[in-house]
Amino acid sequence: YYVIQKDCKIMTYLTFEEYQTYGGKAEQSAFPRLERKARKKLDSFTQDRLVNATVIPDTVKECMTEFVDLMTDMEGEKVSSFSNGSVSVSFQQDEKSDDEKMWNIAVEYLPIELISMVVENETE
Repeated sequence: YYVIQKDCKIMTYLTFEEYQTYGGKAEQSAFPRLERKARKKLDSFTQDRLVNATVIPDTVKECMTEFVDLMTDMEGEKVSSFSNGSVSVSFQQDEKSDDEKMWNIAVEYLPIELISMVVENETE
């Protein structure tokens, strides 16, 4: 079970200003929600190795930027074709799942110590 502290402030891995610096394309109003979702996915991939970090490496911020951008793209279903007679709509389908795309981004940006299941945390 989890113990929640009243004064506990969750640190973000990426501010909107940093996100813009890395070329992010999400709107500022959507960013807090997308950053939170991206952080949860990153925590899953890294087995919570960043949760207690006091400094977030640039590679993590770049990865988070890619995650947020991908989530921005995922939110809008993309119509690949539309027909008006008897209404027929087709949506684009990617060969890779969204999780697989995010995992590939994580592997591209993050050091092996963060994403490998066989590397132990320093506290273990």
